[in-house]
Amino acid sequence: MERNNNILPSHWQIMKLGEVCTYSKGKKPAVLKVTKTKECSIPYINIKAFEKGIISEYTNGEKCNICNDDDLLMVWDGARCGLIGKAKKGAVGSTLMKILPKENIHKEFLYHFISSKFWTLNTKPKGVGIPHIEPTLLWNFELIVPPLPEQQAIVAKIEELLSELDNGKQQLLTAQQQLKVYRQSLLNLLANGKNLKTIDSVIEKLDQGWSPKCLNENSKDENEWAVIKTSAVQHGHFVAYENKILPKDLKPREQHELKAGDILITRAGPRIRVGVCCLVRKTRPRLINCDKVYRIKVNTKIISPEYFELILNTPFYQREIEKMKSGISDSGLNLTQSKFLKVEIPVPNIKEQKLIVSELESKLTVCDKIEETISQSLQQAETLRQSILKQAFEGKLVSVVAEQREAKVIPLYKPKSEYFYQMQLLGLVAKTSKQKQIEHGEMTLAKYAYLMDKAYDIPTYFNYNRWHLGPYPPTIKKVINNKQYFKKSGNHIEVLNEKTLLNSTHPYTEKMQSAVNDLTDIFSKYSTKERSHKTELLATICKVIEDIQSTYLKAVRLSMQEWKINLKGEKHKTKAEKFNEAETEKCLAFIKEKGWDKKLMK
Repeated sequence: MERNNNILPSHWQIMKLGEVCTYSKGKKPAVLKVTKTKECSIPYINIKAFEKGIISEYTNGEKCNICNDDDLLMVWDGARCGLIGKAKKGAVGSTLMKILPKENIHKEFLYHFISSKFWTLNTKPKGVGIPHIEPTLLWNFELIVPPLPEQQAIVAKIEELLSELDNGKQQLLTAQQQLKVYRQSLLNLLANGKNLKTIDSVIEKLDQGWSPKCLNENSKDENEWAVIKTSAVQHGHFVAYENKILPKDLKPREQHELKAGDILITRAGPRIRVGVCCLVRKTRPRLINCDKVYRIKVNTKIISPEYFELILNTPFYQREIEKMKSGISDSGLNLTQSKFLKVEIPVPNIKEQKLIVSELESKLTVCDKIEETISQSLQQAETLRQSILKQAFEGKLVSVVAEQREAKVIPLYKPKSEYFYQMQLLGLVAKTSKQKQIEHGEMTLAKYAYLMDKAYDIPTYFNYNRWHLGPYPPTIKKVINNKQYFKKSGNHIEVLNEKTLLNSTHPYTEKMQSAVNDLTDIFSKYSTKERSHKTELLATICKVIEDIQSTYLKAVRLSMQEWKINLKGEKHKTKAEKFNEAETEKCLAFIKEKGWDKKLMK
């Protein structure tokens, strides 16, 4: 690494990783027990304990390399080599390396630097059999080493950026899980039908393919014969290019050639890959089924292939197929047995089947598109993580740190008493609203506070949860129960001692008043009953956007469906039931017009 005087200050050093830390390999203890005893009470930190925190072995510590809580450990051998993490107190496993910072090296600074090198280390291992770290590569990595206080500042900046990234990633993972639940709920509707028929009464043929010795290459030429791999069969999706070329000296068994309308089910392999089902909607010529995959041809006068595939991929029938598997890791599935053939499925008339397929496939297509967007965003998040670490250790965060060190930074306003500040905010909302004939109860005050915080950038120091009637901070009760400044009468809250409460000012006084004026202008045009509905709708949609970091209508509706309402006397069970799609779309348009979406998706 060359010093760039325009970037690196003169008092910063460039050093090799091996110069800033000490390191020692773990050892396989002479004594290991699966149960903790008085003699063997030290946890053995093997790869399982390191990655998952599961302690399964104990040792007596003799001739062991002992690590303490939060020591740095790196995976040295195996597929995950290069992974760095924090230790639990115990004996370091034989596939791990303990790494400790030398004096004047911040442990987290060292941790983040090594994290930034994971992909380089993992893709350039030493060894042919079991891969392990290339020591020359690792210990010769160069890094910039500023004085300890500036290392701490860089670590703080890295963790601030990564924390924001992790929050966004967690929301994406939550949305991904919600999407999975929604997809399963759609398919489960099929399992509750009537007009039951056994599977053997709706199929014409059930067979398995051929197992010739093929060339280990994918066929790209549609004029040559090829045999599919089991990986060609995905859940609800057929991948024709997953195949092997049939040697020219072998005569193809054309009776196994795949056609559109065939339904495929994997019958052998790793347990998780057995019972996977898809419909061949379109395929290339001269593609043969393999012997590890069943092919089903249905009687199209009774049942459509599209409908039958949807039925088999429902969670209910997938569980039925799971029961028929044999083996644990490597499994098998025998569909020719009467147990499968006598399973009953709902079979409405063909016209009704086509309507069901059309409706479900349109919804599942939307799910696929959202899933693809989420997957792309997760990949981008990982790329961004590596970019943040790369920039940090190339000196690209130096200017930020230097500016923070040298500039006269005006700190964010922090009231002496958050409690009094919150009373002032709610008091101003209630007072200004009263002037426009708007009355507030606890829930509408909470929604106004939420909107002021998220849409108008006014800190309220409340934490807002998803509540039955919108975003709500439980600590608001303590504020409005102060009898010196608030009087509660049913669902009406009145401000007392206004002069005393609102007399003192702060940097947000004018901004608060402007925000309250804007909000009361928005809602004053509605009647009392409609106003309550519109206030909850707006705050709810804003909270959903904040949570899922998206304004895509389908994604918002899905999240609203997951927002449960469990309130006595409330007829709606979810926010999606309470607020229809049309008003949701209109509200989204209003939020975008106000520019609030950019503030909610930070």
